[in-house]
Amino acid sequence: MIAINIKKISSPLVKAFLMMMGCALIWNVFYVFELGTNDLAYKIHFARIQYFGLTIIPIAWLLMAEKIAKVHIKRMVWVVLSAIAGALLIVIWILPLPNLFWGNPVVSEVHQNLSVLDYDYGILFYAGYVPFVYLTIAYSLILIARRFRFSISVYRKQGLIIIVGAILPLVVNTLYVLDITPIPHLNLTTASLSITGLLYAWALIQYRFLAPLPIARDVIVEHMEAAVFVFDKDSRLVDYNNSAALLVGNIEQYLGLVAEKFPIGQIGKFVSTDFLGDKEVPGQIEIDQTIFDISVRHICLTGKRVEATVVTLYDVTEKEDLYRQVRELALRDPLTGLYNRRALMEMGVDLIKGINGDSSKHFCAMMFDIDRFKLVNDTYGHAAGDRSLVAIAKTFIHHTRAHDLIGRLGGDEFIVLMPDTTLEEALGID
Repeated sequence: MIAINIKKISSPLVKAFLMMMGCALIWNVFYVFELGTNDLAYKIHFARIQYFGLTIIPIAWLLMAEKIAKVHIKRMVWVVLSAIAGALLIVIWILPLPNLFWGNPVVSEVHQNLSVLDYDYGILFYAGYVPFVYLTIAYSLILIARRFRFSISVYRKQGLIIIVGAILPLVVNTLYVLDITPIPHLNLTTASLSITGLLYAWALIQYRFLAPLPIARDVIVEHMEAAVFVFDKDSRLVDYNNSAALLVGNIEQYLGLVAEKFPIGQIGKFVSTDFLGDKEVPGQIEIDQTIFDISVRHICLTGKRVEATVVTLYDVTEKEDLYRQVRELALRDPLTGLYNRRALMEMGVDLIKGINGDSSKHFCAMMFDIDRFKLVNDTYGHAAGDRSLVAIAKTFIHHTRAHDLIGRLGGDEFIVLMPDTTLEEALGID
């Protein structure tokens, strides 16, 4: 059922999950074959095949946990684990019996029509294989538990299902290793794996197991260029995507913290549990000279209280820079680079409004033109006239103050707007 529902999905997590279930299938099938024969040689042969699946299962679990927890496990760890698994399989398959893994296995009849293999495990099984499997799976479960600790309800339920499905066969196998079983030497772990499979199949139907998390996230949210943060009803960070992790850095340490303690402080004011009703709140913030449009969606499942808040940051730095450039070009004279007539009129009106009858505020304007400029164009050509205008504009900039507004009204007419300047101060400008 699980394979039918997710066979078309290429999510790395699903691949790891199918890898683990495939290994479990190998174990189950060949354990049945082992139970189905009374021949010692066949039983040992089928047992060896089982260990292909048994040895890979913990690695598949850790791979799945890595994808769920969104952590990066170093390549060296995978190399070491693979080397351990390879070494165990070499001992199991190549070294003759007895060896460090198996002593002298014998067939033990537990019923008239049922016999099991007493493996006679050696020191390598107890000191090598068992710690390898248990510690790897335990670490995997710790990663998954940490990931779901502060997740929203639907994610926590899925995390609980994953953990319970792993713990059940782990406990049963532990009892088998300790020789605490109702039937001596009969490994009931394969039966518990069937229960785990049924649990996951039920979860697939009930909670869309591996659908909202992590497939929708892997395929959609995780590949969004926008940074996405999810806060719960108590304003605690419970989820994020890859873009958010790249923006914040070491974001795992902020899971469970309230928005006010989040490193991007501006977000805190948008996340409020006092808000009533669904609504999207737009805004804009700047982080390290990068401009973001911020979209804040308050989600109210009951219509009375915020259950979650989704904050999305879109990098609009290039768009804003382009907008500023276009606006700047619209306000500048293309020849001299000074403000044009339109800009001068707008700024002049703003300056006059700023005074608003206040006698303590001053504002001066100086207007001038170039005498006999037409003669320059007629004698030397318009190109020479243009160069003259540019040279004169540079002279104005050099001889005025930084806050003075210099513009070209048109032709050879120029104006200088001087804010906070008295008439005496204006006349003193050289």
